[in-house]
Amino acid sequence: MQGALPPELWRLIIECLDRDNTRICLFVSHAFHSIALPSVFRHVNLHFGIWELSDVASLRGLGSKAKGFTIRSWKILTKITTDPDFAVLVKSLAVYLFPGEDRSGEEDTLYPFALCLLLEAIRVLAPSLNSVSWFGYSLPIVMSTLAQCTGSTLQHLVIPFSVVLHNHDLLTSFTDLRSIIVDSGRPNEFVHLYQRDTWIMNVEQLTGFVRRNSSTLTHLSIVGDLAYSLLAPSFVGLQSLELRQEGGISALASVLQHCQSLRELTLLLSIMDVGFDVVDLTAAIAPGTLPHLTSFRLDLGDQPEDEDLCWDTIKTLVDFLKGKRSLRRLDVVPADLPPSRHTRGRRLQPLFDVLRELPALDTLALKLGEHCDANTVEHLDTCVPLGVRALRIGCLFYDIGLDDALLSLARRRNSLGYFHVLTFESGNTELKERLLNDPPRALRLYGDGPYLWDVPRPGSANEGRGTSEHWSALKTKFRTAEDFGDEDWEWLLRHRGARDYDFEFGNASGIPVAL
Repeated sequence: MQGALPPELWRLIIECLDRDNTRICLFVSHAFHSIALPSVFRHVNLHFGIWELSDVASLRGLGSKAKGFTIRSWKILTKITTDPDFAVLVKSLAVYLFPGEDRSGEEDTLYPFALCLLLEAIRVLAPSLNSVSWFGYSLPIVMSTLAQCTGSTLQHLVIPFSVVLHNHDLLTSFTDLRSIIVDSGRPNEFVHLYQRDTWIMNVEQLTGFVRRNSSTLTHLSIVGDLAYSLLAPSFVGLQSLELRQEGGISALASVLQHCQSLRELTLLLSIMDVGFDVVDLTAAIAPGTLPHLTSFRLDLGDQPEDEDLCWDTIKTLVDFLKGKRSLRRLDVVPADLPPSRHTRGRRLQPLFDVLRELPALDTLALKLGEHCDANTVEHLDTCVPLGVRALRIGCLFYDIGLDDALLSLARRRNSLGYFHVLTFESGNTELKERLLNDPPRALRLYGDGPYLWDVPRPGSANEGRGTSEHWSALKTKFRTAEDFGDEDWEWLLRHRGARDYDFEFGNASGIPVAL
């Protein structure tokens, strides 16, 4: 190996591999082990416990699984705290803490000791750590240690909303963040923000947290009502903004007008909310605004029954998208129009047609409403760029001929690497088998509802053996760009479920059954 290429080039090659193949390189030889080690452990996941499942039957065996996760985390933490050469390799840390109530009857005695090791590991990692993502329960002692040791050096932070509510004084320590993501963790947790006795304090603490980092901040994911309380300088340097808003959006335009550097925008709104007004949306995403966008996601929830509201919303979106020649990624919910008097009974789809005017588009997600049929998908097929690399299509109801239309849509795109179908009923084995018996040449990942399958590469040892087992519930629930091996693919499935990380579990194996 050393006689063929220098280690520096092998390191660049290995960094281009997906996570599983990078790990395999650890066992090739001593030389490969030392080259691959920094790539494998640049990002470390630590799991404590199992997230709560809705079906009691699915708890069978989870006590031993939780203990297994804790043992693995214990081993990694021990390595970090005892081997300085290994510790400096770790740049990114993700912690998944779900101790919960031990309903399985199997006690995890290592859990408290592993948490003690976590505190020591944070202190050891502090000089080189630049990213921390925390999911699940927040522990004041851990958050306090994290703030004290990394507050002035950490660049990327994902924190549960519970920290904002209960440990907001710790946020004052972080002063040099590039990315802030406030994760709701559980459905409807953001409702606690609006409690009358704490509203003012919550707003002051979180807006102060963002303002202290405004000079370095480039990515912000936050509740809309909190964003509206920020001053203009907080948005000047932003390149990526994600806003969740359940009520009115009258203040949205005033926020976006200060985001002149914005490249990525995600709006998770609710068109069914009584406070929603399409006039406010039109003011926020007026034609010609945000000309440098490369990614845009607009999720309005369910398609309303009001024909005028459907038509006006799609028209607003189409007018905004025109001229966005740099736009690479687009996700729209809902994306089609039902037959109405505006179209004199014809199925006009202006959003489909505008796709032809987006030459850079290569990542596309559209959720179609209850009137979607094979003809709708065939129309879409004529509009989606042939060079698209990732495509997700959602159809609320199944229609005769829909499989044929979806297969044609996928097979005509030779660059398609990731294809995901969301239908009323997941588990369409006939569509999966027909597609994967003769897949597009570039296809590497296929999704059906909450299930994801890796597709063997042509010429690989697994070619002809069919797809692998679908991704585990754990990997699917906490999916990352590293899992996909492609940031665009992770973006395509981001915020799926009712909102982020929102799945339903319904069988004994713990496999998600709805997305």
